[in-house]
Amino acid sequence: MDLKRPGDVTLQTYFVLHQDGTNLNGKVVINDSVDLDLRHPQVDGSNAVFAVDGDRMAVTLVYDGGGEKEGEARRVAAAEAQPPSTLPLPAIIELPANGLAKAPPMGWNSWNHFGCNIDDAIVRSIADAIVKNGLAAAGYKYINIDDGWQGRRDATGRIRPNSKFPDMKGLADYVHAKGLKLARRLQLPPRAGAATLLHTAWSC
Repeated sequence: MDLKRPGDVTLQTYFVLHQDGTNLNGKVVINDSVDLDLRHPQVDGSNAVFAVDGDRMAVTLVYDGGGEKEGEARRVAAAEAQPPSTLPLPAIIELPANGLAKAPPMGWNSWNHFGCNIDDAIVRSIADAIVKNGLAAAGYKYINIDDGWQGRRDATGRIRPNSKFPDMKGLADYVHAKGLKLARRLQLPPRAGAATLLHTAWSC
C-alpha cells in the first residue's frame, strides 16, 4: 500500500503477515529498505486494524499521541516485498596521481595528554619523536598546540605567547626544519555588539 505522510511524502509499504486467530505476526517493509518486525499485532489491535476482503485489506493505523491513517493494501507475491537486487560494483580503474589528498590531514594535538601543561620543550620533543618514529614519513605533518600557550594581548589586540613559549618563531622554525607544520589554537577577541560569551573564558 502507498501510505501518505505529511510533507507530500509517500511510503511504499508492505505488510508481511501470518494470522493465528486474532493474532498476527510478521513485519512491515517500507520503501524497499526499512524492515521492521510488527510489535504485538492483532487483527483488531490498539495500534492497527486489519480487515481482509479477498485480495484486498483495509488498514487503519493509530499513531502514538493520537491520529489515525486509513489505507488499502492489495495482496502481492512475497518476492515484491523484498529489497531490490544488489547492484554490481563498478570496475576498478587506475587514476593518474595529481599529488592532492594523498592522505587525510594527520598530526598531533597537545590537549588530550598535556592539557594546559604544555611548553616549548615538549613541542620540540614531540616534533623529534614524530620524525624518529616514522610518523612523519607515514604522513603525519601537523603539530597543533591547543591551549596553554596564550599570554596577554598587546596594544594592537594581538595575543602574545606566555612565558612557556619565549620564542614562538624559533619554535616554528625548528618544527618546519623537520618537514612538519605548526599550528596553534586561536582565541578570537570579542567584537563590539557580539554575544557576551568571551572565548578567553575557556583558556587556561
